[in-house]
Amino acid sequence: MLIYNNHVENLAYGISGLVAYSGRNQHNVRIYYNEFKNIGYTNNPWSYIIYFLLCLIGSTIYDVYIDNNVLVGGGAGAGIFIWPGGAMHDFYIRNNIVKDIVSYGMVGIL
Repeated sequence: MLIYNNHVENLAYGISGLVAYSGRNQHNVRIYYNEFKNIGYTNNPWSYIIYFLLCLIGSTIYDVYIDNNVLVGGGAGAGIFIWPGGAMHDFYIRNNIVKDIVSYGMVGIL
């Protein structure tokens, strides 16, 4: 999956990747050269500009590249948020600009 050269503005979330079933995989994801502006809720910090959530053990996410993006919050709790309930490998986050975030620029919970 390629997500590139987009302008996303005034939304609760920018990009979300959710794997909710055991045995499912998410891979070969490229997110690059995107501009996210004014992302998040103004009254709730539980929104993220880019997030990946693996709900169950047995799920895998791999070969993910998040490169050269501009992430500007408008209430977002984190710029990039990763919660791997399953396995995760070959995950690259490089050369991103993260600004005006409520709590964290990037969070990875293991």
